[in-house]
Parts: sequence; C-alpha cells; structure tokens
Amino acid sequence: MSYLGFESRITLKSKPRDHPVPEGPEIQRAADALSKTIVGQQLTRIILRYPPIRRYQTQLQNQTINLIEARGKAMVTHFDQGLTLYSHNQLYGLWQTATPSTPLLKNRQLRLELGSDAASIRLYSATDIEFLTPSQLKQHPYLGKLGPDILDPSLVSQDIVDRLANPRFAKHNLGALLLNQGFLAGIGNYLRSEILFAAGLDANIRVEALTPKSRWRLGQVAIKIANQSYRHDGVTRPQSHYRALRQQGADYETARFWVFDRAGEPCYRCDHAIAMRSQNQRRFYFCSECQPSP
Repeated sequence: MSYLGFESRITLKSKPRDHPVPEGPEIQRAADALSKTIVGQQLTRIILRYPPIRRYQTQLQNQTINLIEARGKAMVTHFDQGLTLYSHNQLYGLWQTATPSTPLLKNRQLRLELGSDAASIRLYSATDIEFLTPSQLKQHPYLGKLGPDILDPSLVSQDIVDRLANPRFAKHNLGALLLNQGFLAGIGNYLRSEILFAAGLDANIRVEALTPKSRWRLGQVAIKIANQSYRHDGVTRPQSHYRALRQQGADYETARFWVFDRAGEPCYRCDHAIAMRSQNQRRFYFCSECQPSP
C-alpha cells in the first residue's frame, strides 16, 4: 500500500514546513504506481461514490485499464472500450494503491475505487473528476490548453527556447510564465522557485528582456530540475548534496530544496539569506545575490 563540502555551514535544525501541492513530478510518480498496480487487469471491483460519475458503475464492469498517464497536474486513465477518466487532485485529492482488503483511509472521502481480484486503486477527496468519450477528451477545456509536459522525454531545451520566442509570451514575467500551464505543463510553485534559482533569474524579468544565453539556460535547467524531482522523490538538489545534509541530521523537507520554503536560511551557494515575496499571488523564494533584480 502506498500514498502517493559547503554543507557544514548550513544550520540543520528542522522547522515546521509546508508540504508543497503536488506538481508534475508527483503526479507522474503517482501515475507510475497506479499503472504498476492495475494496468492490464480486468476490473471486477468498481465503486463510484462521487455523484457525478455514479452512472458509469455498470458500464465499467469487466473493462480493462489500458493506460494511466499524467498530463501536467492531471491524471488521465484510459479504458479498453473507449472511456477515459479525468481527475485533478487540486489541493486535497489523494490516490492510493491497495488490495481489496485494505481498510479505507480515515478522515478521507472515497470518491472511487477500481480493482481486480488482486489489487485496487482508490481516489479520495478530489472533486474534479469526470468520464470522457474520445471526442470529449479532445475538446477538454483543461487538457486542450496544456503546453508541452515538462517531463515529456522528447522535450529538449530548444523546444523551450522556441516557446519563449512566441510573441504571446513576450510580456509575461518569468514568475507568471512558469505557472502558466499553457507554456509548460506540470510546473507549480516549488518548481518555479527552484528552476529560477538554478537559472540565476529573478521572477520579475520579462520574457522579452531575456538574452539568448538566459533563454537557453532556462530551458536546460527547467528540464533538469523537473526530472531531478521526478527521479528522486521530490528532491531538486544534487543527490550528493542532499545525502550529505541528511547524514548531518537534516530531515527530508530541510534538505530537498535549493530555496523553496527556506526564507531566512543561508543560500547553499553564497550564504546570503533566502528571501520570500508574493509573486503572482503565490509564494516565491529566491536569493537576491544569485538572482539579481532586473
């Protein structure tokens, strides 16, 4: 069952930290776990408790899930007879892999359970859930507006550079741009802070003001940081740095990020205090020395 050297100068005392809302890497790891559990198995246990989808209960019986994929921050589950389940966790949704005999989670509302004789996947608490026909899937208002997925294996730095050259993004500041799912899907608040720190760019810089070198650098680090987080359970820093901090007594949340949720703590690169400000109505963490203002 699952739910889905300069280090010595850093203060290791843990403090209460916010858990970031799941972003592309977390949704992709959840899709991987769900796929491993249920894809290819005939569904014999179907529970649909969320009223808008209850009418599909009988229709899904004995169908098989062919594919589960992450699209940005959404999950898309494809069934063998053409239906697709769309779900978005938003703030409260949670997927669980389980066996049919696993007790339900307490203090959570079960929305649906799809299971075989051997295994089940369960979705709790989410409210953005719907079944789609093939034509509805193509016209879906959220999915249809997504840009390239930041974790798409075929995405390369030049693709991002090309998107930065699109006139519709020219007036955006970088803080707004990286949260725009139409630019790149799957980037949220923690990835935004981490990517811009790694690129050495302030969130207030407009796209039109970026140099060619900065555009290329942004494309490189966006892919690198997102994939680092996906491969290493949400850790955006190099594994050697992360492990060194853990060995010195830091907990997971303290060691995982370069800047996110580290306001007032020393920068891992220059020792300057990490700052936080509201940027596009979301918390943005940065180092003013490593990311000079425009």
